Amino acid sequence: MRKYTIFETNGAPDWSAVPAISVGCVLWEPDCGVRMAQQLCYDETALYVRQRAKETAVRAEYTAPLSPVHEDSCMEFFFALGEDDRYFNFEINPNACFELGFGPNRSNRIRLCHKDEQETFRARCARTPDGWTAEYLETLTPEVFLEQLKQEKQDGWVCYLHYTKDVADGMVSVNHKTGQVEHLFVSAAARGKGIGQKMLDFAHKKLPEHEHPTLTVLDTNTRALALYRRMGWAIEGIELVFDPEKFEDVAVESRLLKMRYEG
Repeated sequence: MRKYTIFETNGAPDWSAVPAISVGCVLWEPDCGVRMAQQLCYDETALYVRQRAKETAVRAEYTAPLSPVHEDSCMEFFFALGEDDRYFNFEINPNACFELGFGPNRSNRIRLCHKDEQETFRARCARTPDGWTAEYLETLTPEVFLEQLKQEKQDGWVCYLHYTKDVADGMVSVNHKTGQVEHLFVSAAARGKGIGQKMLDFAHKKLPEHEHPTLTVLDTNTRALALYRRMGWAIEGIELVFDPEKFEDVAVESRLLKMRYEG
């Protein structure tokens, strides 16, 4: 196993002075020629990550939170805290769109949805003549999560986990102040078992004080749209349009739809 020393930095990293480590093992066959290198440094507030991919056929379709960016060109970074056997998994595509996970292995990772990804991780991606680069901050510390959870609780949010045989495989959040339903997802290993439908029904029943709860979904997420419609949710309007001409980090136009429970 190769070792890499992470050096301390003072202020913004000078990447020209930070050693790089390249990925020396190709796991997929046939070898398509993609290569990747990574640089790391840290200060008292964050771990700084810079990644560089060399590839000729760059794919960059997804732009919104919880998108399956692993279907695009993407680079990954894994790290664990202390001796905990669980780890964080960061995947980023050329649009600076993240897919975040946490767990002991690929089959038992929980998807994470951070409300302010850009503000927290300050991701920047750029195309190069032979590929693309990504830079971001790792600030997923217990202190960061604790402050975020305190604020969300104060704002009315409550998060629920679904377990199968003591393994968390689903999540949904509800806001008792506003009647919103958010952060509904199911782990990859548990999909196709009706857990998403079960969690959505559970969320609606947890908001008896709101006759017409609301949620949001991308119009490109056709599978989720079909489920919500079957369960009595109707499109109320468009909350946001991701227009490539207005958002420099958006490659494909999509719309964030607001849905309302009609029964």
